[in-house]
Amino acid sequence: MAARRQRVGGQIKFGQINLQRSHIAVSQLRQVIAEDELDVVLLQEPYSSVGRLSGLGLRTRFLGHRTHEEGRPWSAVAVANEAIEPLELLQFRTSHFTCAQVDTEIGKLYIVSAYLQPSHDIEPYLTHLRGILQNLRGEHLIIGMDANSKSELWFSDRTDERGAALEDLIEAHGLVIVNRDGQLSTHVNMFWVQHGRGETNIDVTLATASVANRINDWKVNDTDIDCDHRLITWSVTLDSTHGRVAKSKEYAVRKADWEIVKSETKSRLRNARIMDGNVGIAIQEQAAIFSRCVVQGCDKGIPKRAKMRNAVPWWTDEIANKRREIKAARRRYQRCCPCPQRPVLWNSFRRLRLEYKRLIKESKNASWRRFVTEMGNSDPWGFVYKLGADKLKLQNVLSSLRVGRFAYAGQWTCSIEDTLGLLLDTLVPPDVIEGEDDRHALIRTSSETGLGDWVETPFTIQELDVALKRTRPRKAAGPDRVPPEAVKNWDLQIKSCYLRIINLCWAEGIFPTCWKTSRLHVIKKAGDRDLADPGSYRPISLLSVIGKVFERLIANRILADISNHEKLHTAQHGFISGKSTVDAIEQLVEFVTQSTDKYVVGLFIDIKGAFDALWWPGVIEKLIRMSCSRNVIGIIKSYLSNRTVTLESGLSSITREVTKGCPQGSILGPILWNVAFDDFLRLDFPEGTKVIAYADDGLILVRARSRNEIEAKFRVITTNMENWATSAKMRFAVNKTKLMLFKGQLHRERPPIVTLQGERVEVTRSIMYLGLLLDDKLSFLDHAKYVGQKAKMLFGKLLRTTRLRFGIQPSTLSTIYDGVFVPIITYGASVWAHRSAHCKVRQALRSSQRTVL
Repeated sequence: MAARRQRVGGQIKFGQINLQRSHIAVSQLRQVIAEDELDVVLLQEPYSSVGRLSGLGLRTRFLGHRTHEEGRPWSAVAVANEAIEPLELLQFRTSHFTCAQVDTEIGKLYIVSAYLQPSHDIEPYLTHLRGILQNLRGEHLIIGMDANSKSELWFSDRTDERGAALEDLIEAHGLVIVNRDGQLSTHVNMFWVQHGRGETNIDVTLATASVANRINDWKVNDTDIDCDHRLITWSVTLDSTHGRVAKSKEYAVRKADWEIVKSETKSRLRNARIMDGNVGIAIQEQAAIFSRCVVQGCDKGIPKRAKMRNAVPWWTDEIANKRREIKAARRRYQRCCPCPQRPVLWNSFRRLRLEYKRLIKESKNASWRRFVTEMGNSDPWGFVYKLGADKLKLQNVLSSLRVGRFAYAGQWTCSIEDTLGLLLDTLVPPDVIEGEDDRHALIRTSSETGLGDWVETPFTIQELDVALKRTRPRKAAGPDRVPPEAVKNWDLQIKSCYLRIINLCWAEGIFPTCWKTSRLHVIKKAGDRDLADPGSYRPISLLSVIGKVFERLIANRILADISNHEKLHTAQHGFISGKSTVDAIEQLVEFVTQSTDKYVVGLFIDIKGAFDALWWPGVIEKLIRMSCSRNVIGIIKSYLSNRTVTLESGLSSITREVTKGCPQGSILGPILWNVAFDDFLRLDFPEGTKVIAYADDGLILVRARSRNEIEAKFRVITTNMENWATSAKMRFAVNKTKLMLFKGQLHRERPPIVTLQGERVEVTRSIMYLGLLLDDKLSFLDHAKYVGQKAKMLFGKLLRTTRLRFGIQPSTLSTIYDGVFVPIITYGASVWAHRSAHCKVRQALRSSQRTVL
């Protein structure tokens, strides 16, 4: 079945069902979602695989408990429409409650999926629901629940004790019961139907009065889904009659006609009179016009990417026919009054249902086998590999955040807009002048008044060609949505026009404002991070590709100047041509093994929000002291001024001015960090000290003859570090800064005392440093076990996805082995290979190899 385009209409279509954790039921629901074009489904007892909610396709986003660590999920919300950007409200989430918010034309709409477990007392559930209602008082709210409670208000045959308690809550909070009379029962047990007590209404849909009048077509569907609950559907009407979803802004690059893009771009450049230069137009305006012309050319030659619904590739006509047969058999059985034919009809229904399940399982397996065989062999590093290696770039779900350290009432964000604002406050902090001393004032003055002593030559067409060649395709576009492929396809005329504009900017020291606006993409940091902590996320700036080409040209000139005149400290290995992480680790091992002193201690430094805390005046002042050209200093001053960042989700977006930090995702950012960090590497460290750096990962090695000498040297070192941090307006993350004894023995209960920023640094016996798991004896046994297990698990996932019986060719598996297993195992081998002769290290490596082969 082909993927469906998103429906354009002024409504959101909802579904509600208890799946009873059935794999067949969730497969059937996926087809119903595609057929009925449901946008959001409230789930109770959802299906989960390996502790994760799944079964509705990769484009469907799940809200609720999603891992074993969080507990077994009893409720969830599935968002099938890509155009809807939900916010999961973690403060209200439990294993039995899932709460979300979406932005609509009628304002904020809150959604709750709840499961009131029949074996539990209902009162704790009602208490939690009261808390949700009190916190969301006055908001548009819809609740879909499997209440496991009976009441005549939702058309059960009677009212039980649980139903009476729920009735009191509904009345106290002025909720509206959306259930309609005359519908099918929401719950039916086919086995008990023959005894006259198999149908009842225990699934309830509630809404606040402000949104209840917008709910239409509430219906209990006679859709065949293999569980005891029937699917409930309804729609919420919005104000807009023209559609609630804006057209996609992203380009379908694979369908681009580059000849049309180039001809339309050149035509508009000529009409704007900047193709051959127009001295009457300011430089900033010329850059903005050029960008607009490129965007208009892309609009003409590249179609926009339509947001698609999940397709169900395994659904066949045979399965559809069997579903119709089951519906007919079920109706015959239900309509049959007690009579001799009833057992025969029951057996017929059961037989058809078993055949239906078998067809679904066989079709799903056959469809996946065909897909893996075709795609896996044609592209070993394509979708199949990415799925097995967890490398698919799926849509993230935004979560509510704690405002403070502890989650007291009122200290959580409750809307998308508030969440975006808190993320920007945390990830893009402002530069505050308050608290600065005379050193900072001097640096600010120098950065504002200082100029370079020499002038560089203009950029050449050859330099531009190199920069364009290094532009990587299939990368995310910036605010103008121009894809990298568009600039890589420029012809000589467009290149010449662009080169003329950027050379004017280079000469005048102007970086155009239109290329300084970034679209912020927030990703969760690696590891088991707290979703509610705004510090658990990393900001990635998506900048204009047109501006990034200019950045690369500037970066190449800066790097050439630094390299030719050795202006950066040799201890820096990050973003330096000819140096790598392995070089840094080799220097560590060499220092330790060649030391003749009794002790060697390493201090692994972590700078809090290093790239986001970069102080602009300090960078500019350092460039002046490095005797950089007038062009570089002028362009960097312009580059680090009047910058803005926009964070958006759904219909909400917030734009903030940026006053410090280097954009993560930019070309110049890493170079500017190296410039700022250079003064740290040049601090006056005591004799017998070695400093090593890879970007912001710093390491200070100290050799000494006694404990007192270790502590004395580190007192000098940490004092100098604190002075540098104060001058650079940065802070060290002391809880992540670690101390390790590489050589010598000290009592474990009396390790060296090293303090930083008034806190004692923790001593560790192993640490992950630049991809290698180092132990205090440099035996690399822990590393061998770690990489062996990592490679074995990753390759195991791939083998489960692309097992041989699915038709994956041995050559394809060999390619994946060479490209996945071998690089993981051999990373940094020049450092630790000599330890492979040790029996335990060799055994750890062989164990992983044996499993894979």
